[in-house]
Amino acid sequence: WEAAVIRPSDAITVAATVIVLMPVIATAFLPRLAWLSFQVLSIVSALRPPVFEGVPSTHFSLLFALGLIAYRHGTRTAIGVLSGSVAVQLLTAMLPALHGSLLRNMPSFIAMYALSTLLGCSLRWREELFALRLGVQRIRQHNILLQRNARLAQRIHDSVTGELSFIARLAQQQLRSSDTAEWRQVNDSARKALQQVKQVIDTLDRTEQRNRQEPAH
Repeated sequence: WEAAVIRPSDAITVAATVIVLMPVIATAFLPRLAWLSFQVLSIVSALRPPVFEGVPSTHFSLLFALGLIAYRHGTRTAIGVLSGSVAVQLLTAMLPALHGSLLRNMPSFIAMYALSTLLGCSLRWREELFALRLGVQRIRQHNILLQRNARLAQRIHDSVTGELSFIARLAQQQLRSSDTAEWRQVNDSARKALQQVKQVIDTLDRTEQRNRQEPAH
């Protein structure tokens, strides 16, 4: 908004204003490139103060870039750009033309840079914590499903297979004494049902083993 209020007085100021506004506009899309441009502009403006007189300030855009970098990238990158910003400020504060004013304001600059970086990191940490909790919840639900399948397979094995085996043995005993079509059909049906139940149990077991080997997504 400063560009709309501050009217450039000559062509050099207009060119400097355009150069300054380019990284400001790019901050939301390319925060690291914009941050690097701000550091270069800070050094150049300290070396050539008359050229950048009347040019909009990039201070708030720099704070925004620090926060975005800390949010989108890792903690090491955030610490790196924070350290770089402080180093550039210390470097420019050592120049004779700006030695007094910048050196007095250095604690304020460092505090603002640190707060902006910490805000970006805290937002990223919050999202990472939410994703971690969601992953833990999915793993818990996955384990509950595995336990339910295991209990179901055990119940089928203990109750249904036991009854079917008893029926098959009883039919086989009757077939030894009297080989009738009815007992032969009972025996065949019991053995067929027992085989199907075993296939169901094997399927549950294979599913459980596969789910234990694969991580929950």
